[in-house]
Amino acid sequence: MSETICYFQEQQLQESWENVFSTKDVNSSFNKFFNAFLILLEAIFPYLYIYIYIHIFSNDGDKGWITQGINKSCQ
Repeated sequence: MSETICYFQEQQLQESWENVFSTKDVNSSFNKFFNAFLILLEAIFPYLYIYIYIHIFSNDGDKGWITQGINKSCQ
């Protein structure tokens, strides 16, 4: 496994889940678990923004299937 996944697992083991297990209400217990899990997840695996540029055209340079509205929205 990667170092990041191992680190994530270690952090889960170090997390105090007492507030999750001590709650009697199932919905509250789930919400507490999910919030703690998301905090760890987002801290260790941050979002990556990926931009993809695709340029498709026919031999004569006409994009054919792309309307002017779509082309304008892409700019």
